[in-house]
Amino acid sequence: MEYMKSIRKRNIQYRTIALIVVSLVSLGLLSFSPYGLLQTSAQEESEPLPDSFSYHDVEIINEESYLQNSNTIDYTIESGETLLGIFQREGGLSYGTSLALVQDISEVFSINRIRAGNTISFVFSNENIMSISYDISSNEELLVYFEGDDYTVVRQSIEYEVVEDFVAGIVEDSLYQSGLRAGLTDRMIMELATVFAWDVDFTSSLREGDQFFLVFEKRYRNGEFAGTGNLLAARFLNNGNEFFAYQVVHDDGSHKYYNENGDATEKMFLKTPLNYTRISSGFSLNRKHPILGTFQTHRAIDFAAPTGTPIETVADGTVVFAGWQGAYGNFIKIEHGGGIATAYAHLSKMNVKKGDRVRQGQVIGEVGTTGRSTGPHLHYEMYKNGELVHPLETKTPSGDPVPDSLRSTLQQNISLYRPLLTRN
Repeated sequence: MEYMKSIRKRNIQYRTIALIVVSLVSLGLLSFSPYGLLQTSAQEESEPLPDSFSYHDVEIINEESYLQNSNTIDYTIESGETLLGIFQREGGLSYGTSLALVQDISEVFSINRIRAGNTISFVFSNENIMSISYDISSNEELLVYFEGDDYTVVRQSIEYEVVEDFVAGIVEDSLYQSGLRAGLTDRMIMELATVFAWDVDFTSSLREGDQFFLVFEKRYRNGEFAGTGNLLAARFLNNGNEFFAYQVVHDDGSHKYYNENGDATEKMFLKTPLNYTRISSGFSLNRKHPILGTFQTHRAIDFAAPTGTPIETVADGTVVFAGWQGAYGNFIKIEHGGGIATAYAHLSKMNVKKGDRVRQGQVIGEVGTTGRSTGPHLHYEMYKNGELVHPLETKTPSGDPVPDSLRSTLQQNISLYRPLLTRN
């Protein structure tokens, strides 16, 4: 193969270059960084493959068949090590081969993203190296496989055996603890909470006896459990209200969730703008003011939370005011379109200014007690066509419905998963 010949030729060239490089480094005339110190960090998400990725014209390798009759050594990268040194010490490769290999790897994946604390696996057969692998993310791997003196570098999707699982549970305390007791992973609990975040306020409206039902993927790699995959369908019973969500994969590979009417579960507005301790003052037309002592209307919701708690905008929009506003203290107002605006008062810190465009979930400031306030809390208002309305009871626009071209797919998923989600 032409590529293999170029590798062998380059190895000879590198031996000559390596002698020059080592001499310069020893004299302090050259800083050797491309294959240098590996920094401590958690495993990073995969960077996307180039649109025209064709580094090697090879088929995806089936690890299970390739690794039969072999011995695998998993090596944990330590801070300060070099990839070059690891290949020589753990893989038994020569300096020239190791140097060429690092260069070839860098053509398909940035070696600066290989982090200390992660694992490199070496596979040997009769003391001869067969392969080196590194998980780029939970979905992609970097694989080097050897054939005699030649090797091939491949960046490919990790092959999993995927099975569907069903879990049901009852809320006894927090959703997190209840989910763990039901056998859900941390990731799947977060997926469940994210899908229903626009319908259920998991901070305040969760009730003992609420129920959840999920169908999701479990992934196995070489016979061992390797985590959960996608949430396929879910049902949540909250205080007598029933919510459904079904995954639909779009043409671009993205997946979104829809209820049984075809409306997106992801709404234009979040239920609340922060994680709060309690509602210290609700929406009222006749509330006794805690400082003035007089009875006044309170057309807002006050969320008690520690100073510094992040505040998120509940929807996309434009900041129309950000500054000091008398009794409100530090105050932000955002217009979202469709005649709806929201306002956030008594902030200790503001992260936006007038004219900024903001996205749903963006942190715009922090809880404080500025202005006329008895303690740290967020005073949250919602306006509809210029009039103050109840933020938690006002109906806000839904997200985009399922495309017509995918409506049949949604119906198929409903027919497939609803009987499971609703069984006793």
